[in-house]
Formats: sequence, C-alpha cells, structure tokens
Amino acid sequence: MELIDPDCTVEHASYYKPLNFKKTMSYFARLMGSMGENAKFAIDEVCQGVEPTIAVVMWHLEWKGKIIPFTQGLSFYTCSPNGEELLIR
Repeated sequence: MELIDPDCTVEHASYYKPLNFKKTMSYFARLMGSMGENAKFAIDEVCQGVEPTIAVVMWHLEWKGKIIPFTQGLSFYTCSPNGEELLIR
C-alpha cells in the first residue's frame, strides 16, 4: 500500500466513472477476508510499457491453489516518480 498514491483512482470497464481507490481496496479487503486464507490473487504476467511509468498486469484469483473460473483480469497502471520509487496513481 505504501507504493500507491493516496489520490489513486480505479477506472473499471463496468463503471462509467473512476472509483475511489480507498473504497475499492476496502471492498477487496472485505471480499478476501470473507473468502479466508484460501483465496489469493495470482499474477500471471507483468509487462512494462515503452515509458517506464506504464505497466500492464495479467492476473487471476485462486482458491486453494486452483484457478477460480471467470476470474482473470487485466490491469493497466500509470505511475509517477516519488524519489527513487514509483507510486501507482
């Protein structure tokens, strides 16, 4: 969480306007908490863009080490410099 800009927004294809990051993370925390320790986000691939501040991540959800059907995702990230680190914005 320390690498995520406090003003980060989430743009989801299912919603017509950007979502508040803190509320989105709260939702995912509750979701993962209700599913227990057996649920995990798994990263399939990470690709960096031509600009070093752009990245794409392919991921899916797993339950007890097995892929949960229809839970694959593709996320695009834009980052901004923060000293020697990059913050996801």
